[in-house]
Amino acid sequence: MGKVDFFRVVFQDEKTTFFPGEIINGNVDVKVNSELKLRGIRVEFHGEANVYLSGGDSRRKRPANSEVYIDLVATLFGKAPDQAGENPLLAPGEYSFPFKFHMPGENLPTSVEGNFGHVRYWLKAFIDRPWRFDITTKSVFTVIEHVDINVAPQLLNPCQEENEEHYGFACFSGPLSVTVQTDRGGYCPGESIAVSSFINNQSSSRICGVDILLYQISVYTIKTGKHLKRVTEKVASVKRDEIRGSGDHHLEMVPLPIPSLPPTMTSCSCIKISYEMKFIVHVSGCGSKDLSLTIPITIGSVPYQPPCLPAQVEPSAPPLSPPPYTEDIQPYPGVVLPSYAECVYGGVAVRDENDSGDMMSNSTFTPMYPFVSHYQVPSAPSQDAATQQPQAASTRKAALP
Repeated sequence: MGKVDFFRVVFQDEKTTFFPGEIINGNVDVKVNSELKLRGIRVEFHGEANVYLSGGDSRRKRPANSEVYIDLVATLFGKAPDQAGENPLLAPGEYSFPFKFHMPGENLPTSVEGNFGHVRYWLKAFIDRPWRFDITTKSVFTVIEHVDINVAPQLLNPCQEENEEHYGFACFSGPLSVTVQTDRGGYCPGESIAVSSFINNQSSSRICGVDILLYQISVYTIKTGKHLKRVTEKVASVKRDEIRGSGDHHLEMVPLPIPSLPPTMTSCSCIKISYEMKFIVHVSGCGSKDLSLTIPITIGSVPYQPPCLPAQVEPSAPPLSPPPYTEDIQPYPGVVLPSYAECVYGGVAVRDENDSGDMMSNSTFTPMYPFVSHYQVPSAPSQDAATQQPQAASTRKAALP
């Protein structure tokens, strides 16, 4: 671009996912091939939520609702925008200008790119040129709200729902009753929901199959507080084939893998995100309708940590001095800490109405979320236990307090 060969924001250690309270370090790198006159080079640290009246490209749309979380600017070289004095010159060569921002420790919802809005964070650098358009570069990154399912006991317990339907004439046909249970109420992406069910078919209708589905519900709200849009999307599913005959049928610990998704989000006034698991029994027969059960699910950003029960062993010798402290000790022994995976929805265009044509950076962005690799689904109960209906479990809304 004329005198500038490259202009980019570079994160330290190429890290582009952050939790609230972390420090963002990096550099703004620029290479000029001839002398460049400028007012200064500055970087903007910004985070906001926007909701739009319609979907699609948001570059020329006015938000119906918005919320700003971060808005900071630092001058890295030369003059600040309102500073008087001579304009400096940048000689030909390569330059690296370091920056450092400390993110707030709270009130930062997770990065989300949705159908009718987004929560988005970025660093945008400017080469401020006198009497000419600025040259800009923009780097969007992921912020992940700390949603720890392990601190909410109700999310670690099984969740259960029951439903019953009568088909045909009650005097000739019995009911179809279904009890569904999940092993927990809270999960991290990469883990699987283990679904068990007890189906008792005393009706004359045939069960054609079972669908186990995970849905994401996104609610977009305008400034008046009125819900603008409620979008429900299927994000995961498994099927089970026809269940033949009447009587009792069991499905034990069927895994429903959770893809890379944003955690349950209630902290943003513009966008709310929740999840639910649906268990649908498809029924065939005259006048029959499918039987459906729903269990709320909380998606967290911290993986499940099984409780560690200390062994009760009597000491056979006097206690020894503890080993010296080392920083290599893991905070959760035996727990596989998550890596990060790209959002299942893929990338989106992130140019907006404030981005000029002289922007020297990628215009797409894909959020990254914590993701548990090689998750092991809990073992199914013994054959004796499998002949029993799932044990009673609390039916409750899967949401953090």
